[in-house]
Amino acid sequence: MSSYESSRRPLGGVDFAPLAGPRVSGTVRAASVFPDFDARRAAESPPATGASSAAAAAQGVLEQARQEGHAVGFAAGKVAAEAELANAATAFAGAVEEVARFRAALLDRYERELLELALGVARKVVQRELADHPEHWLGMIREAVLATLDRETIRIRVGTVLHRYLLDHLPRLRSLLEDVKELDLVEDVALDETGCVIESRYGDLDLGVDDQMSAIRAALTGAHGA
Repeated sequence: MSSYESSRRPLGGVDFAPLAGPRVSGTVRAASVFPDFDARRAAESPPATGASSAAAAAQGVLEQARQEGHAVGFAAGKVAAEAELANAATAFAGAVEEVARFRAALLDRYERELLELALGVARKVVQRELADHPEHWLGMIREAVLATLDRETIRIRVGTVLHRYLLDHLPRLRSLLEDVKELDLVEDVALDETGCVIESRYGDLDLGVDDQMSAIRAALTGAHGA
């Protein structure tokens, strides 16, 4: 041994290793090295099982609240939708009734207009037919007189044109009215050319075209209203 190595050896001849701990077989645990630190960390940290249970409980509460909120919102939405649907159904029913009323009024209006048009055409046709064939008046007057209850005294009021024609054919008219004892033919300037009124003791009968058209109109509109 050299003098240098001799100078490094401590007194008493024992090797000194201040950083070396006691040797143990196997692995050296940190807890055996820092026992106080490990104990303090264990005391400060909550148990793992308790924290997991609390988190699970909180999650369950949140999930239940979410489901309840969803159910409440769904119920409220359903009620609102049903109310909206009911309002829409009421509005639709009202619209249908309004359309039905409008259709009925429209049909009534156009039916009356068509009736007036038809009567107007018929009036012109009858007037033209009587103007072209005034002999029709003889048969019409005869039928009207036969329909009266009292045929002894008859007065016939007619317009100027018809009066002239009947005067020219008075003998034929008298032959058609053989049951009439007294026949009076009177010109009435207030009547038009197709005006003809048969008067008896039991009432008057208007054979004028306008009056006949009015009777037809009343009959048709009465049947329509019924």
